[in-house]
Amino acid sequence: MATAKDISKTQWQQVLHNNYDDFIRLVPVDEILSELKRKKVLSKRDVTDIKDKKHDDEKVELLYDIFYYHRIADDFLILCCLLKNNQVKTIRKFGKKMKKEFKNFTT
Repeated sequence: MATAKDISKTQWQQVLHNNYDDFIRLVPVDEILSELKRKKVLSKRDVTDIKDKKHDDEKVELLYDIFYYHRIADDFLILCCLLKNNQVKTIRKFGKKMKKEFKNFTT
């Protein structure tokens, strides 16, 4: 079975791209920033840049761009897991959906 390292960047980016609208609408940036930093998915500078944005839509757009252009499949999987563990049912479902789409590429 393929691992996250085996999946090509364009494949997991396609999952992210296909879920762009829901990502922008649902991802609770402020809730997950510190955990993404703790797991070394985001740098201190990334977190500062995101927090410096005035509006939530700007924050989530920047987070999306960081993942899409500058991260790897393993980081994307960590994001999915964080969303899957959120207290809000809709966000949990979104995290599960993206992880399932991701896993479809690796099987």
